[in-house]
Amino acid sequence: MIFNFHQNSRSTHVHHIAVFYGVERCEGEFVVTEQFEEQDSLGARWVPIESITEDNSSPLVCSAVKWLKTNELPLEVKKYETWTVKNSF
Repeated sequence: MIFNFHQNSRSTHVHHIAVFYGVERCEGEFVVTEQFEEQDSLGARWVPIESITEDNSSPLVCSAVKWLKTNELPLEVKKYETWTVKNSF
């Protein structure tokens, strides 16, 4: 997945590689992620797979959902000219 990244009026390309893990839900609470400069995570939460859509999730999350439903993950490069950070959940 390649997308344009704009910072200080400059544009560059970012190549993002994702790793998907299969997990099982267990008892307990999530630990709040320590926040630091350039932190790119707001933590974790369980979200019903049925509620994940292209309108509320990133292309990487949608690819993970497709993988879970079909057990297939295409390996072609996808290029995104724009990237919107979504705060839906």
